[in-house]
Amino acid sequence: DYEVVARNNNVAPSEATSCRMVMEANREDAQAAYDVAQKRFDMADDGAAMKWLEKSLRIYPLECAQELQSHLQQFGPGSVAANEVARVLDARDHWNVLGLPAGPPTPSQVKKILQGTSPRVASGPKPSTGGGGSI
Repeated sequence: DYEVVARNNNVAPSEATSCRMVMEANREDAQAAYDVAQKRFDMADDGAAMKWLEKSLRIYPLECAQELQSHLQQFGPGSVAANEVARVLDARDHWNVLGLPAGPPTPSQVKKILQGTSPRVASGPKPSTGGGGSI
């Protein structure tokens, strides 16, 4: 509580109340900036959404703003996931999607490419390969 912090720092109770009001105003301003960011995100304007999220987080660290920012950093423009999607969409044929030269590859080439591609594309825990548990 701000009053406890104020007493520990020898701040008058009126100053603690003022501090609490400022923090509440900051939270409201941060929420307003987050709301704009959410609207921009819904309109698929990720760049503007990120700017509004950064503003929101500079004002007050809202958990919802941190979660949306994390999502945009992981999947938004310039992320590894977005770059992989763009690479696949730009591919001319299925060999190019895998990063292989044109023509039928050898089994060892396919294995090598798949082992290198899987970690870049997969995001999340690896499925367990043992026991009777289901994935």
